[in-house]
Amino acid sequence: MGDAFGTTSDAFTNRAMLHLATAMQRPGTAPLEGLNTGLAIVAGVQPENEVEAMLAVQMAATHEAAMQMLQAATANATVQSIQAAGGLAVKLLRTYTAQMEALNRCRRKGEQTVRVEHVHVYEGGKAIVGNVSTGGGGGGLVGNRNQPHAPIPAEALALAPGATVRGDDAGRERMPIPCGEWEDPVPNAWRG
Repeated sequence: MGDAFGTTSDAFTNRAMLHLATAMQRPGTAPLEGLNTGLAIVAGVQPENEVEAMLAVQMAATHEAAMQMLQAATANATVQSIQAAGGLAVKLLRTYTAQMEALNRCRRKGEQTVRVEHVHVYEGGKAIVGNVSTGGGGGGLVGNRNQPHAPIPAEALALAPGATVRGDDAGRERMPIPCGEWEDPVPNAWRG
């Protein structure tokens, strides 16, 4: 049994089997039928250690509960009971999916997958690299147009006719200092 749970601990195996038997028991069926079904599920996951075994037991229990809720939803005649059982089934099935993802992350042991895609951006085109979200589902641009760090339009940066622009080599005026003449210890070191 320890091999099925990926452990050498008898205590862990006994506890996992108890949880599995409790979670997989259905009214009107033999107790060993549920336990054997749960063991088949755990063996199918092939846990390599106790953490993966716990996830496998949880996945078996979550799947069993989801199936019971779907069965309850189809057996009921009132809209409220169908919605309640169906809603629980949906939550349990989402939990099952999250458990599958957790198991996959656990098995990858922190390895990341990098996907490289080739993108062509032609002259005048725009491209965004990374995950793109349009916000509240309304589509269109989501931006910071009115915030100080928003892109400045080109016309705002254009030189007004007749304006003079100081060049790099133009001298700068000193700021007056109220306490008298100030001697620059390093002349012209900070000036352009």
